Amino acid sequence: MWQSGAADGSTEVLADEVRALDWHRGTAAHALGLPAGSRGADHLEAVAVKAHVGRLAGVHLSLVEVGRPHPGWAAPPLQVVRTGDRVTVRSVGDRG
Repeated sequence: MWQSGAADGSTEVLADEVRALDWHRGTAAHALGLPAGSRGADHLEAVAVKAHVGRLAGVHLSLVEVGRPHPGWAAPPLQVVRTGDRVTVRSVGDRG
């Protein structure tokens, strides 16, 4: 989904990619499972976490709820780093 994608076990999301989904306010929120009517770029860290965990779990990122366990699957501890309009998420341990 993201042009910046995943490499070396990490997932990178750029704000411009998320903004491109928001051609109409709320489009990204609906597609990415964010609060209704919100702008996706305002939740860049959450989008990156959802993309990373969704990729690891084999589910669409809209099904991942940040801060809540996914039934039958435990995410590993994550490192989330924001640099400007870029967020990188890495797994830093074994799944719980």
